[in-house]
Amino acid sequence: VSGAILNSLLLFLIHRFSRKDLGEYRTLLTAFAGFDIFLCLVHWLISPKCINFERTFSVVAHSFWESRQITLVYVSVFTVPFGIMNINFLYRYWSIKDPKKLQFFSKRYYNFLLFLYAAGAYSSWHLLSYLGSSGAVDEVGTIIARAIYEEKYGITITDGWLLMDHWRDGNFNMPAALLLLATDGIMLGSFAFASLLGSLTFYHLSKAKTIRLYIMGMI
Repeated sequence: VSGAILNSLLLFLIHRFSRKDLGEYRTLLTAFAGFDIFLCLVHWLISPKCINFERTFSVVAHSFWESRQITLVYVSVFTVPFGIMNINFLYRYWSIKDPKKLQFFSKRYYNFLLFLYAAGAYSSWHLLSYLGSSGAVDEVGTIIARAIYEEKYGITITDGWLLMDHWRDGNFNMPAALLLLATDGIMLGSFAFASLLGSLTFYHLSKAKTIRLYIMGMI
């Protein structure tokens, strides 16, 4: 609730008090805050719960929806902010390094490419989770997770489980391990790209200040 309220306040401040010369950056801020409100709504509707035991990680929707697809949507939709974050950092970097490139953000085809980038992040995470996880109703890991969930919350959820059962009956679960590596790789790659753009932005900011101080000293 607090997240939705704060982001709604941010939307109000953006459109009420931000300067028009911010250009397309206002749109980026609006998209970021608006999607955060959407995520708050998704979290409230699905209300996921995690059940971890032994070498198994599981998550399920704590709602009237008993569907594995619903759980997949939840875990995948939260990857979109990684894409929006990188787009945000790219805008800041270009505004310092090469302001002429900011005109791309006002072009429809470029915005469509940015949309495909964010949608691709969601789709790749959804597909990887679908292929690498398990959660069949009669699976041993699901049965154990369901029993723990029922004991903890007093509710029986038959379907809708998403499991990464890394080790069961002496067998190593390779798909779950590959899923873990792939998703960690996506997150680390996003953070690395954002860190690179942030570092370059600070570098060019400091360089611009140094040049300006040098010119002022020459006058």
